[in-house]
Amino acid sequence: MKTSVVEIYSKIKPALIEHKYFFLYLMLGVWTFQLSSYLPNSGLDPSWLIGNNWAHVNNFQFGTDIVFTYGILGFLAHPLILEYNLWKVSMIFSVLANFLLIFSSYLLLREFSARWYHYVFFIPILLIILQVTAPQWKMLISLSLFLYLILAQKSTPRIHLLYLSAIGFGLAVHSLIKFDMLWNSLYLIVAFCSIDFIAKRNIKQGAILTVSFILSFFAIWLTMQQHPENILPYLIGGFELTRGYSEAMATAGSLWNVIAGCISILFIIMVGIYFFVHKRTDLIIFFIMIGFILFSVFKSGFVRHDHHVLIFLAVYALILGFILVLLTRELKASKIKPFMTFGVILCLAMIGSFVASICIIAPWAPQANVISNAPSTELSLRLMSDETLFDNLVASRKESIRDVYPLETILVDRINNQSVDIFPWDVALCWAYDLNWSPRPVFQSYTAYTPYLDAINSQHFVDDEGSPENILYFYSSIDGRYPLFEEPKTFRTILNNYSYVDQSNGFILLNRSPRPVDDAEDIDLKTVKMGEPIDIPEYNGKVFGHIDVQYTLFGSLMKTVYKPEPVYVQFHLKDGTTSQWYRFIPDNAVNGLFLSQYVGDADTLAWIFQGHLINDIHTITIRTDHPEYYEDTIQVHFVGLPIQSDQGDFMDPNSKSVSFYGLTPDMKSASGGKALEASYNRKHVNIRLGSESMPAIFEHPQGPTGTTIIYENIDIREGSCLEFSIGIDEGVWDKPESDGVTFEIHLHDPIANTTQEVFFYRLDPVHVTEDRGWHHFAIPLEEYPAGNVSVLFITRPNGNAAYDWAWWGDPKIAW
Repeated sequence: MKTSVVEIYSKIKPALIEHKYFFLYLMLGVWTFQLSSYLPNSGLDPSWLIGNNWAHVNNFQFGTDIVFTYGILGFLAHPLILEYNLWKVSMIFSVLANFLLIFSSYLLLREFSARWYHYVFFIPILLIILQVTAPQWKMLISLSLFLYLILAQKSTPRIHLLYLSAIGFGLAVHSLIKFDMLWNSLYLIVAFCSIDFIAKRNIKQGAILTVSFILSFFAIWLTMQQHPENILPYLIGGFELTRGYSEAMATAGSLWNVIAGCISILFIIMVGIYFFVHKRTDLIIFFIMIGFILFSVFKSGFVRHDHHVLIFLAVYALILGFILVLLTRELKASKIKPFMTFGVILCLAMIGSFVASICIIAPWAPQANVISNAPSTELSLRLMSDETLFDNLVASRKESIRDVYPLETILVDRINNQSVDIFPWDVALCWAYDLNWSPRPVFQSYTAYTPYLDAINSQHFVDDEGSPENILYFYSSIDGRYPLFEEPKTFRTILNNYSYVDQSNGFILLNRSPRPVDDAEDIDLKTVKMGEPIDIPEYNGKVFGHIDVQYTLFGSLMKTVYKPEPVYVQFHLKDGTTSQWYRFIPDNAVNGLFLSQYVGDADTLAWIFQGHLINDIHTITIRTDHPEYYEDTIQVHFVGLPIQSDQGDFMDPNSKSVSFYGLTPDMKSASGGKALEASYNRKHVNIRLGSESMPAIFEHPQGPTGTTIIYENIDIREGSCLEFSIGIDEGVWDKPESDGVTFEIHLHDPIANTTQEVFFYRLDPVHVTEDRGWHHFAIPLEEYPAGNVSVLFITRPNGNAAYDWAWWGDPKIAW
């Protein structure tokens, strides 16, 4: 036995010596090895992870049912503990991506005739990049290096054809993970075919690579149970997602990061020019093969300049490491040694600063190793061997997410097994409650940032068969955007086709109730200067503005190569108040923004979905701090839709209560003429008294004579009926100090200067149990004079005003 071991060692000893650095790098791979998984969670990013995986579980069609940044193999990028088989495949992919990066880096260093100190210098670079770089980027770099190594060979042995077939398959897999990976894969194929033909007059290798990619792409597409006819809309959607990303998703970051990035790019370009001038064809090919990757990494790192910058820092540190090897190799033979020495020093400084920056931004990266990763690796291994444990973990995560989204049981029961979509992004909630998720194609609102993406989302709520029966809507957005401008055409569609049902934990439940839509009426066409107020025209209905903001040539160039500077919008209301400045996305503003009423919270949004509307926007202002990016003029096309009530059957012309005044205070007064606080008297949504909820107005009696809310210029038409409810807040029912409230309604004729009492009622829920909850009333107004009157809603204390928390429930005058 001892002899056989010695014989085996003697046979492999030459290989061990020759490839000692490869085995050293493998040890690095072992040292950084981990089988880490992503646990389902609440929030924005966890929700798209869940959505992308859940789409596969539900067999949704990508390109039609789903159009998102990640493609049909997007689950490979993040091993999410949701579906057992998808998770296992993604774990294997992550380990494979690490190995291929180590192997391809080693082969390239050998090709560049690296010395021992180069291999040693690469140890910290690989340690960092293995930790902070996503699997798809590792795979992309590896495949590009493999292609370069094949091009660098003067001969074309047949084994290369086998390698190219494998690389074509790898590129197909890689291109279906994320759309920016697709464009990189296509670039690599085109670049390889072009270079191989120009340099070697060889088309066979390029043909093998191309055919392998195409066949693999189709094979994977069909294997994932996707319909072939969806490939074209899939590609169109991917193009739109890529095209609009820079404008919509740009955020600012550290200036020194940007400066360092620009310096590194200029440095790489200068080195490439140097090798071009010196006709180093093999190295020119290297720069061509990595060129588009460097551009993609720069965009990925600096458009959304947050933790994404780690991608840039890690990948550029690796590429600069390869360039350092080339420069030190050139140093001895160079006739411009000072210039070359300066290049080596600058390259070292950039690599060092990038690695140091990663350690500062992600301090966990240098500390992560096989020992610290042992718990997560152990858990992953246990999950691989025990599917029951996997299922139990999934169930526990669902319970945890439900704790974050504690919806009332009555709301969940109302949805039952009916289909539901969720706005703006919390897919995790749908998954945790096992709801019947029927997503719009771009299933997170902030990503529907082009007219095309907004339009396909809108269409999802138009089709009778495919539209979800319910929507859960949460008022929120990212990056300081105005939520209603995220998907303007989609919002307009659901505003017409869905109505308010209930509200829980900030989520508004809407139910499908489509109405006939009149053709939009042209109201006005304006051309204004950037930064000047835009007057919103008066219109008895819903106003939408199709706003066209154009880039200058410089702005278009910066949008392509880097990112544009932001645009902002502010609302100026008729009561003299102004909103905050919101981030404005110019691209999909042409789809028509809702400009009737300013919506600053979920209560106001829910009120609008109940069919109410106050045209309270006087002007809006659109501005930018960088006018060189945008044309000076803005064109706005205003259109209007007549108001339609959500009351009654709209298909029946004889239906009663098809029109109404939704009463919201426009003037408040109190005893002694003291003004009421507006916050006390605004209309609230979803006020629950007992088992029933409704929108309501709060009116606490002030003083011994009480408080009055006045509605002026109300037209009492023939057949009118005053419908309302009254109640006292649940928080009062156990307060012995309270002795109840008297509710009165008066009609005042300003011409005759007469006032008539039409309603009088007392509630004392503390002492009379039957007075608790909502009490509903409908008062016919036929016996009262028609015409314009003032309606006075009065609350008075029964004795003292302690805890007289009175509510008027959804008052309206219907006819």
